[in-house]
Amino acid sequence: MDSTMMWIVHQAMNNAHEKMQNKEGVLQRLNEISRFYELAVMQLEGCLKFVRQETDSCILESSHEQVLTDLTEIRNRLQGRLKESEMAIMAKDRELASLCSSTANLKLERRTKMDQQVLNIRQKLQPDYRFKDKEGNSEVVEGINNKRIEQMGSDMGILKETLDLAFGKMQNAIFRSEVGPIEQQWR
Repeated sequence: MDSTMMWIVHQAMNNAHEKMQNKEGVLQRLNEISRFYELAVMQLEGCLKFVRQETDSCILESSHEQVLTDLTEIRNRLQGRLKESEMAIMAKDRELASLCSSTANLKLERRTKMDQQVLNIRQKLQPDYRFKDKEGNSEVVEGINNKRIEQMGSDMGILKETLDLAFGKMQNAIFRSEVGPIEQQWR
């Protein structure tokens, strides 16, 4: 790794560190932490490789050998932290997927329940039988004409669409309000 590459990796590592401090969501912060550790390991490996190449032809003083040993140990610790951050990202990802799945199931249950309630109301308003009036017309059903019942059914269809739309907006608002506090708990 030449000095230009080392400088690029060092700048990228500094940028990741700065972004990590400015991010608010847990997953975003974990992602930047992981990126920082990955770049730090790359930088240390590059330094170690360069120093080893330079010192292969000569005998190192014990203090220089200790520095190389310390750098190797630091690199190993950073690799461990990188693995920890990757594991944390996977855990949060699974947690978020589970939360999304639960929310989708709740939405489906609520929608099914609401559809059943609307169906029950429709069945109560639409009798299965018809009576004929004195002239033999089947327009009148227990004092309410069929046109009025059809209009009520049509009104209920429009009402159901409106309720579905309102329900969807409410669920989105609830989901957004639940996800924010959960992310805050993860910090």
